[in-house]
Amino acid sequence: MAFPLLQLPYLPCVNIINLMEFSEQVTLSLCSRKAYSIIKTYPIRPQSLVLRLHDCIKVSTEVCRTVTHRRALSILLGAEEIPEEVPLETVSIKGHTVPARIVEKGYLETYWEKKHIGLQIISDYVCDLFRVDLGTVSIRTNHRSMFDWVHRRQSSVGVISIVGYRKEKVSDDDLEYMILNSKTDYLKVKVIPSENFRMRNFNKKLSYLAFFNSFWMTMDDLMALECISFESDGRKFTNEEVNQFLKYWMNGGSPRLKQLGLDLESGDPEVFLDGLMDNVVTGAPKMRDYLGVSSVEFLCTRSGLRRNDGVIASFCLFHSYLFRFGVWPDAEGNTFE
Repeated sequence: MAFPLLQLPYLPCVNIINLMEFSEQVTLSLCSRKAYSIIKTYPIRPQSLVLRLHDCIKVSTEVCRTVTHRRALSILLGAEEIPEEVPLETVSIKGHTVPARIVEKGYLETYWEKKHIGLQIISDYVCDLFRVDLGTVSIRTNHRSMFDWVHRRQSSVGVISIVGYRKEKVSDDDLEYMILNSKTDYLKVKVIPSENFRMRNFNKKLSYLAFFNSFWMTMDDLMALECISFESDGRKFTNEEVNQFLKYWMNGGSPRLKQLGLDLESGDPEVFLDGLMDNVVTGAPKMRDYLGVSSVEFLCTRSGLRRNDGVIASFCLFHSYLFRFGVWPDAEGNTFE
């Protein structure tokens, strides 16, 4: 016998809904207009929704665990292409009646002729239901279409990740378009562009930028960046290039930069510190944790570089080729001692 939840007085009904998982609230909201109305006016909502596109694409919620500070993903609603055996049950979502079923993990999976269209519709539905915008968007298929859609639906996105491998490759034109037009403060690009790809004088102000497969980058490109944190992978910089950058920073270049991660051909401090030894400072004999704006953490040694204005930056090598550079204080206010 079904429990008459929606026939209860408002307060007991809301108290019971308070005990539900967010995925259960989403499923309940699809049962009737009354259920939708109650949950939409419900005071407790997820702080940030995560839109993810993989082989299976989901809308999830990020929940910050106060003890560990880690992120937990709770799937709210799924979208897949219509399978050979179509589920008998259907639901109506924003005017679309589609097959659906509860899967083993306890959330509602919906089925669409084109799953990226389904993702857009269920994302709009969940965002409207909880009255929040998407906090993180990972674009892995139908890149240009999904990119334009998310920028039409909201003025900005906290984090945008553009991923294009294998069958879901991204054209050079689309890649440059998305990089230049992204309205985000955190941008991750994991795409394999063509060998002819170039993008010069990219000086967009970002808190965090990561380019993977960045073989096309030059030292001029690096020095033109206006990022607080930058990570590069796929481009092997030389010790001489790092030396050029460090001297550029010592003279006041890259004033917004706080954290840098580069791959080197083979790190040699004697070469990348050439002409800078008078600026090397030594702190207390201990390892230092450096926490960047992107929550990327690395260990620093006791050595650093001091500019004429007194600003100190730590540098270190991992496995002889991973160069890490951090300007103090770090994101948590820790200083070089």
